[in-house]
Amino acid sequence: MIITRSEQAGENYEHTGLDRADHRSSWHHCPSGRNIHFWAGLASLWNWRLLEPGETFTFTASRIATAGQYINVATAAGAPPPDDGLPVSATGTDNHFGSIPAINVVKLTNGTDNNTGPGAFVPVGSTVTFTYVVTNTGNVPLSGVAVLDNNGSPANAADDFNASFAGGDTNANGLLDLSETWTFAASRIATPGQYTNIGTATGTPPPGSGAPVTDSDPDNHFGSIPAINVVKLTNGTDNNAAPGPFLPIGSTVTFNYVVTNPGNVPLSGVTGRRQQRHTRQPGR
Repeated sequence: MIITRSEQAGENYEHTGLDRADHRSSWHHCPSGRNIHFWAGLASLWNWRLLEPGETFTFTASRIATAGQYINVATAAGAPPPDDGLPVSATGTDNHFGSIPAINVVKLTNGTDNNTGPGAFVPVGSTVTFTYVVTNTGNVPLSGVAVLDNNGSPANAADDFNASFAGGDTNANGLLDLSETWTFAASRIATPGQYTNIGTATGTPPPGSGAPVTDSDPDNHFGSIPAINVVKLTNGTDNNAAPGPFLPIGSTVTFNYVVTNPGNVPLSGVTGRRQQRHTRQPGR
């Protein structure tokens, strides 16, 4: 009995023929993609074992899985006793798919991507919107896709939260397909200072394709409290209430303006403007 398999070039296969009386195993290499033949239970070149009615011969082979769809065809052939007709054969096709599951997430704050701080400046007390853009960078669909945010406290898992699914499952099959982009959303009220949080996307490949896959992406924003302060001095003294210092008429009066930033963000375009006011003396 002969088993013929149509294989791809450059691959090694181990084939074992089993029957009730004999067991042989050998390695075969297919250098050029041609069909290769395996002799089942061959006791010697001159004394073949017979596949008796009701018997089952088992053959085995192996290969290293490669990415994507793989189809191979096996053909079994055997010859009946002399004068009992022509040789007989049968074929069987089988498939497998080499999976590379992968997922990618890009986290945005108010529509901008800020992997490093300070990131977007947002007013304290305003609503900050997070968007998580999730894609399938592998070659198999993913189920159970979810996004977990660490809420800006990586050492405290208790306050982590799940972002809400916003859309992208175009065929409504519950799977993140290769052609789809899913979005998730969340929000918070801006607090003062630097805030960094990390979104982690997780998805599960089909059975037998490996463990769930994950990807994480940080984003940053800064809760700003802009402020400015000025102290005006006359000849080096601060006189918020009249009359202030008494000065000889005709002398030079010097004004100093001391400007500071009591907020938490830098200020640009800082200028000073003096408003002139004159008070009429009594009797004039």
